[in-house]
Amino acid sequence: MHEKSPDALGTRVSKEEKLEDFGPGAYRYWAKAGEKTPGGLHFNCPCGCRVVYGVNFERNKWNSNLERPTLVGTIACQLVKPGQSLGLDGWHWRGKLVQGTFIGTI
Repeated sequence: MHEKSPDALGTRVSKEEKLEDFGPGAYRYWAKAGEKTPGGLHFNCPCGCRVVYGVNFERNKWNSNLERPTLVGTIACQLVKPGQSLGLDGWHWRGKLVQGTFIGTI
């Protein structure tokens, strides 16, 4: 039986704040140099391991809602540091971002 990845309510963090100071699911938008529209977001892993991952909006369709973002498709986080657990599906954390909440999947 596969263990479900945990869920986490996202918290938007300003560019002046450090993601590391916030809990699971905290996210911050980033934009390419000279652009105002976000090109993606960085987020604290929803599992609580304190690793920061990223999503590029060129590859993941975004609903353009800054306060309650939704991405089409699955977010899959790979292992990046020793000691992180690996799910039976081969990913550290896998799920979706729906209306500002990271929802873990099997």
